[in-house]
Amino acid sequence: MSNYVTGFYTKDGIKKYDYNALANLPESGTDITNTVISPNADYAEVGEWADGNPEQEDRLGYFVAIAQVGDNTIKIRKAKSTDDVRGVSVYNPAFSGNASRDKYGEDGELKPQYNYIGVMGIVEIIDNGKCYVGSRCMPADDGTAVPSTNNMGYAVLERIDGKHVLIAVEPGADMIQRVKTDIDNIQNTGGGSGLTVEQLAMFKLLSDWYDEQHYSKMTGTLSMSPSTTTYEIGTTVDVTFSWTFSKLPIEVQFNSVSYSAAQLGSAKVTVEGSSPSTKTYTLYGKYKEGETVTASRSLYFQNKRYYGAAEPTTTNSDFIKSLTGEFATSKEKSFLATCDKGKYIWYAYPKRFGTARMGMGSFQGGFESPRTVSVTNSKGYTEDYYVYRSTESGIGTLEIWSK
Repeated sequence: MSNYVTGFYTKDGIKKYDYNALANLPESGTDITNTVISPNADYAEVGEWADGNPEQEDRLGYFVAIAQVGDNTIKIRKAKSTDDVRGVSVYNPAFSGNASRDKYGEDGELKPQYNYIGVMGIVEIIDNGKCYVGSRCMPADDGTAVPSTNNMGYAVLERIDGKHVLIAVEPGADMIQRVKTDIDNIQNTGGGSGLTVEQLAMFKLLSDWYDEQHYSKMTGTLSMSPSTTTYEIGTTVDVTFSWTFSKLPIEVQFNSVSYSAAQLGSAKVTVEGSSPSTKTYTLYGKYKEGETVTASRSLYFQNKRYYGAAEPTTTNSDFIKSLTGEFATSKEKSFLATCDKGKYIWYAYPKRFGTARMGMGSFQGGFESPRTVSVTNSKGYTEDYYVYRSTESGIGTLEIWSK
């Protein structure tokens, strides 16, 4: 063994990673018992972030998993709760492998796309503030630590502050991997290699526990283009419905019609809204027996209600549509109106909603009995409206309500 673990020189001529000097070792590189020593607490390797860390984020203190990029390139990413954990991203390991000179900048620090990954030793990790000394922890889906509910995972040794703890990283500490390995071994034997009743019962407990804790059921989403959901009665619109499943289904139906069992799919539909109606389209996917998912999108065909202040005029379809309009599903409405001299307040809605109680401010009344007017919308659909007019003109600004 050489006397010094050599590093390299920065652009300023400073030697980096001279571990003998950093650890105040004697020139022999060992203590009197011939043991190499270091002030730092873990063994690591250099890993490259799969996304390249484009924002140069501080990614210290996260559980890390392997990410395969392409066919032969292995990189790292933050671990999820169901991942096999490779280690924890750290700053200053006692020893690191895979640390070639090209991974460092001129200042002697790792480039942003790289991180030391502590694979064994005592390391600091971000937690949710609920891990406690003497317990164990596992990764959450964002790579931080959360308490383990079943004494599996990594031992918590010390709380540093409200968001960080020290944990022990060691080979085999990832109990999830060990449980999966046990399950795989039993499944491979098929229960025919002399397994006892107790062992088979344990296998079922492990399988049930793993499914409950980590199994992700298939999900499905349904979108449509155009994304508009409400149209005037009489509209005909071509809509493309698109769907995505999180897993490959064995059966797919859209509006009770079967489609190819693929994770992505679409269907084009011509929708006619010839009357006041709601048109609902439903996606159905099946992953396995007992595991299905549905998703629905609806289109609504409605006419508008109209309101506002206007001068007296011929009360016909064009006049009603000159007021402020909005899609309506009922006669109930509250609005603020400014009624200047010579103007009246008007409120009109489809007659099929029934007659209304009209009021101003906190008082009921102030409106004439409704008149019936035939209104033709922009799509040529005609229906009768109830039209209300205030009994007086020029009444100023008031809150108007209809019930």
